[in-house]
Amino acid sequence: FQGSVGRTDLPRGDHAALIRSIKTKLYPLGDDVVFLPGHGSPSTIHTLNASIGRHLSFYDTDRRLPVTLSARRQRTSASFTIVLPGTVRVAGLGGLPALLELRRVPLGPLLDAAGLPRTLFDDPENLVDLASAARLLEVAAERSDCPHLGLLCGRTFSPDTIGIVGRLAQNASDVGSALRGLILNLHLHGHAFVPTLSVISGTAEFGMRLSFDLQGNTVPAVDLGMAAAFAIVQSLCGPRWKPVEVLLAHQPLGSREPYDRIFGVRAQFGSDRNAIAFDAAWL
Repeated sequence: FQGSVGRTDLPRGDHAALIRSIKTKLYPLGDDVVFLPGHGSPSTIHTLNASIGRHLSFYDTDRRLPVTLSARRQRTSASFTIVLPGTVRVAGLGGLPALLELRRVPLGPLLDAAGLPRTLFDDPENLVDLASAARLLEVAAERSDCPHLGLLCGRTFSPDTIGIVGRLAQNASDVGSALRGLILNLHLHGHAFVPTLSVISGTAEFGMRLSFDLQGNTVPAVDLGMAAAFAIVQSLCGPRWKPVEVLLAHQPLGSREPYDRIFGVRAQFGSDRNAIAFDAAWL
């Protein structure tokens, strides 16, 4: 894309291969070479380098991704967070420590079991590998004997949880613009979920799917994403908003009551997708 490295969240996407191609195939052509990007007007290698070149050094295609931002800061003078492919900001899990404390489940052993440092939650800007984050939620749900723990964790979300992108969404002219802007940004820069928005016959459907196929029980992670999506849409629309339907691809691991209570409608389990449907007039 013009001004961006492009998307790799679709099937067969390979971020490392994309960055490698830019470095080894485009840059050697020379600054004056004109090319046609997938979106936007014709550009030059010089313009490409000026707009994204300074970010490419942050994409580590040959080494394992660091778990925390502090590790990345040791290797760069950047003062902002670069969310690398396969990583998410720990702010998205920010509600977990308090939920575990209420259930008198110590957090430290869970971090150990997931192979994560005990300092992970010291800074909400810390980065965590997506597979490790899903593993942490899985272990936390097991140890707390709370199968819907991911749902409770996602319930604490607000647009501010996802940073400046969420704050921009709050200041959009309408809900439709807010969600579409959020989706476009997450398609380019998000690395946990791939959101979609469709409108058919007066019904809007806000869909969510994990951006990677993960091993183990991913229900807590999916529940977190769906509850977060619900909380964000409700925050944008106001307290009178409610969905007409909530679709979940998995079956409940415990009681369905928490799902029906939190979403405000009877959740439909065993669907072919994860989505929240609501009246398109809210857009």
